[in-house]
Amino acid sequence: TMRTFPAALLLNSRTMLATGDLNLSSSDFERKLRDALAGRDPSSVEEEFVPNKEDQATEAWSAWLQRQGLSRLLRHDSRGALRSDGVTTKAARLEIQNFRLKGMADGQVDVDL
Repeated sequence: TMRTFPAALLLNSRTMLATGDLNLSSSDFERKLRDALAGRDPSSVEEEFVPNKEDQATEAWSAWLQRQGLSRLLRHDSRGALRSDGVTTKAARLEIQNFRLKGMADGQVDVDL
C-alpha cells in the first residue's frame, strides 16, 4: 500500500509518485520532501500550515516540475485522493482509493483508475 512507500518514488526519468498532503504548495512540498529524504522527522516540528494560493497554481507546479527535470507529479494522500500535476497539463484531482500505474512503450506512465 501507499502507506509503506517512502516519501516519493521516481517512476521513470520524467514522472514522480509521492504521498502526503495534496494542498501543499510546490515550495512546501519540496521542503517536506527534502526533510523526508534526509531522514528528518516531520512530526517533531510543529508548524502552522498556511496555503500559498499563488504557489498552488498550475503555473507554479509546472515551473517546479521543469526545474526538477520532470514532466509529471502524481500525489496520493491518506484520505484516498490522487492529484496529478504536469508541465503541459492542467492539475487534476480525483477521490479514488485504488489506481494502477503502468509504463507505456513511449516512456510515459499511464494511470488506470
